[in-house]
Amino acid sequence: MKPKVKFENVSKSYTLYEGKFDKLLDLFKTTKRKNKTFYALKNVSFEVYEGETIGIIGVNGSGKSTLSNLLAQVLPPTSGKITINGETSLIAISAGLNNNLTGMENIEIKCLMHGLKKEEIKEITPKIIEFADIGDFINQPVKNYSSGMRSRLGFAISVHTDPDVLIIDEALSVGDETFYEKCLAKMEEFKQQGKTIFFISHSISQVRSFCDKVIWLHHGKVQDFGRIGKVIKDYKDYISWHKGLSPKEQRRYKNEMMAKQLVNEENDPSTGNNQELSRSRSLRKSKVPEVKEKKNLLLGALFIFFIINAFLLINNGVTSDEKTAEAIGSKEKVTGKEQSAADSSNKKTIINSDGLVIKNGSDVYEKVEKKSPIRNLSFSEKVYVLEQSDDLYKVKLEDGVIGYTQEGNIKLMDSEVSDNDITMNDMLSIAPNSFKNAYQFYLSYIGSEEEVIKNNLNGLSGVVEVSSMITLLEFSGGDIQYRIENGVADAIIINNIDIESEDFMEVVQNASLIDEEENYSLINTDNNKIIINKSERSIIIEER
Repeated sequence: MKPKVKFENVSKSYTLYEGKFDKLLDLFKTTKRKNKTFYALKNVSFEVYEGETIGIIGVNGSGKSTLSNLLAQVLPPTSGKITINGETSLIAISAGLNNNLTGMENIEIKCLMHGLKKEEIKEITPKIIEFADIGDFINQPVKNYSSGMRSRLGFAISVHTDPDVLIIDEALSVGDETFYEKCLAKMEEFKQQGKTIFFISHSISQVRSFCDKVIWLHHGKVQDFGRIGKVIKDYKDYISWHKGLSPKEQRRYKNEMMAKQLVNEENDPSTGNNQELSRSRSLRKSKVPEVKEKKNLLLGALFIFFIINAFLLINNGVTSDEKTAEAIGSKEKVTGKEQSAADSSNKKTIINSDGLVIKNGSDVYEKVEKKSPIRNLSFSEKVYVLEQSDDLYKVKLEDGVIGYTQEGNIKLMDSEVSDNDITMNDMLSIAPNSFKNAYQFYLSYIGSEEEVIKNNLNGLSGVVEVSSMITLLEFSGGDIQYRIENGVADAIIINNIDIESEDFMEVVQNASLIDEEENYSLINTDNNKIIINKSERSIIIEER
């Protein structure tokens, strides 16, 4: 049986320059500089047959997006051979849409690019419009669309061009809950039709339920490729091992792996053929005088010199020594005052350590007398402890404010709080069904603007003004709330969680941080910071 998709020792690399000036120099030099090459993918080989659904997993930076672009033929490989028998379509958030054209014009252009005839486009256009469900905006320029509308239209076009090979790159987090379910149904329909599908996702549960085989990419190489059970087990074992490392060990491991993706161009085996061609040409032209090469170098240097001088003349940039001296003098005066104040204080112990708030609602005072609080601290909030005076910590908050709080309110951290073994799937066991059934969809809107959420999500049941800066948007009867601060959703709050179950006890026991009353707990996953409030039966989910 002939493979539908075949990769043979495929590599994709990028030359790394220290700056634009070095890249410009490379254009004029006859002999190339010894720049470093970064391999996003290296020597990737696999075969996929018709009707197979392949999941692609891996940590951030493993090469998943690069592989999807190679599969969709958006990027050419640096070396190796890619064979794809049939038409491909990349299904991603608003992939390939032209912002200056209307939705209708984008439908026609994208369909033409996929080789459809005018009659075929006319036939499927109503289906695309119905699937996207963006109303009269279909006749407006895409630049006027919200991000949710662009996602809907891009997805709708891609799934109706009837490609042979589909590449789904994190595309199931678009639109509202109804649209999310519609996307899942369409993907299942493609699977039943026997189409070859590549499904790229961070969600192991989705990959497990949707795919037949899995490719595990790890820092640009195929770590494993095979049946879903074994590969996912090995991948989860790796994740658990990595979480068990200290932050310092994790950084060292990451640096070691990234170093393996970097090579000098002169030692790069994948560019060997190009180097041989260059040498053969130079042998045939050995009679050309060496003076010509020197002349080319001189002309290149003169051109660069001219460009630099023209830039300086236009900008007329002059450094003011007087202003610099004045700034330095001012800084020295301030430093001197701070030092004097420090010397005049007694009974102070220098701490200089990171800390986490372990008592929710802790007061911060401007002075040691504790006359009136200037700030309230939330559980798990990060602070920097400067010094200790008796039972008070002098702390610097993340926004730069400096004040004093009780020693018992802060836990000093010798290192960063490590990730837990708890995953988002474990958290679902205590969440209400309204969130559990479409949790990825809801999480995708963290970081979105308030108006985008209001326009794209159905079922807004209430708006609660907590303060002049913070608003709560309620969905599903209050089970789900988006916390809006300065017009942007910085967190999602899930209410009515199950605190009576054994699953809840297991989650809390694995928390990174728990307050003295065991009411608040901190959970860190790969992508999220989760705070559990037992008394209010809620969890707050933020992006890390």
